[in-house]
Amino acid sequence: MRRMVVMHELREAGPADAPALQRLYADIRGRAEWLPPAARMNANFAHDSEGERVIVAVAPDGIIDGLIAVWEPQAFVHHLYVRERARRRGVASALLESLRISMPRPWSLKCLKSNVDALRFYRRLGWIRIAAGNSDDGAYELLQWPAAASVAA
Repeated sequence: MRRMVVMHELREAGPADAPALQRLYADIRGRAEWLPPAARMNANFAHDSEGERVIVAVAPDGIIDGLIAVWEPQAFVHHLYVRERARRRGVASALLESLRISMPRPWSLKCLKSNVDALRFYRRLGWIRIAAGNSDDGAYELLQWPAAASVAA
């Protein structure tokens, strides 16, 4: 079976995007069964991404279907969310790819162990576990891409 790929415009988020980003973030986190209930209810994108570079994926109908927020000083991917209707269409991969030119590698991110689908996605792209820990939201894996050994090569 073929996957349908929808073309999205990738661009830097601007101030006018704030309401749409908040809706997307609150909607996805509100439905995230892998998050504790308190974390699902307290989703404030502006606060949670303060100081970060945010890139959005905008569908042909003008709806923001995905976002990535990165803390550039540490090459850390803090948030990567894609609306349900746009999943498995290359949006998350495209958002990550958009960082290639501007953010030095290796990149890192934390992913909750309970977020099995996201861990599977990152592993499929070659992200490797370099550490693990616990946060208020639960146990997580610290992932890195590319592997440290391949960065020098």
